[in-house]
Amino acid sequence: MKNHPSLTFVAILLLNASCANLALSVLAAEAPPVKHKPQEELKRARELLARNKSVSAKIVETVSILDHSFKAEGQYLQGNLDQNDHRVRLELKLKVGDTQGTLLEVCDGTILWTRHEIAKEPTITRRNVQQILDAARQNGSVPENVLVADMGLGGMPALLAALERALNFTGLKIDTLRERPVYVIQGSWKPAYLARWQAPPAPGTAPAPLPPYVPDLVRLYLDQETGFPIRVMYLKKIVDRELLKPMLTLDFIDVVLDQPVDQTVFEFKPPDRPPPIEVTPTYLNQLAPGQPLAPPTAPAAPPKAP
Repeated sequence: MKNHPSLTFVAILLLNASCANLALSVLAAEAPPVKHKPQEELKRARELLARNKSVSAKIVETVSILDHSFKAEGQYLQGNLDQNDHRVRLELKLKVGDTQGTLLEVCDGTILWTRHEIAKEPTITRRNVQQILDAARQNGSVPENVLVADMGLGGMPALLAALERALNFTGLKIDTLRERPVYVIQGSWKPAYLARWQAPPAPGTAPAPLPPYVPDLVRLYLDQETGFPIRVMYLKKIVDRELLKPMLTLDFIDVVLDQPVDQTVFEFKPPDRPPPIEVTPTYLNQLAPGQPLAPPTAPAAPPKAP
């Protein structure tokens, strides 16, 4: 299923941008290993996060893909997470040169509205979340947590579950990020997902590199106390070098858990113009038997610069 703007790749769809210097990153060699397995820590993190009644955080998204490099900042709110009712509000803004972009996603638990605007050209889409999830349950071929993550709902537990389904996580390190003790785990694509981007290699040859817009690895920085992924980083291998560069980094800052959230922030009244685009049928058609769901963490190729 094709992803819409969501926690993981919304910035790619927001704006064309110019090139910038890329920071190189590798796992710290001096970080001490941890005895328990990364899968155990992911499970613990999901269980901790599922108990939260609400989440509020500043979000900073940094993108560097091909000749595109830019940063978006905003606010992320998740309400009634422990009741699994999918209330969410995400706002992002960015500016590059004279061009501005914004994104607003609001879901009251039933209807998910998405409004994105580039250079004063807004687009609004509407999804009936409950109808889509009901169809997924009847179909049975798409795990609900993956579909929820694909729509940008379900918060951090759904995101972690979708990543765990798509990736093999190996190795677990202890580190510190923004003065918070974290567990750092790193994963690579499972063969079933790699096959979607790579043709089978000829006998005796190495697999071809992944397309430049597809990350090779995903790295999670899990807060040791809360399990919250305060950083999610998608990494690309530099050809012929033992180095990685960040393609997309999501930083969650000033995370506040279990505090009261004004429920009106999850309401959205669409304006008269432009008229909303109803995309629920698209999801329902893609949930028909034999239609596989696309990997939840694979970005689409970025648009060409003007």
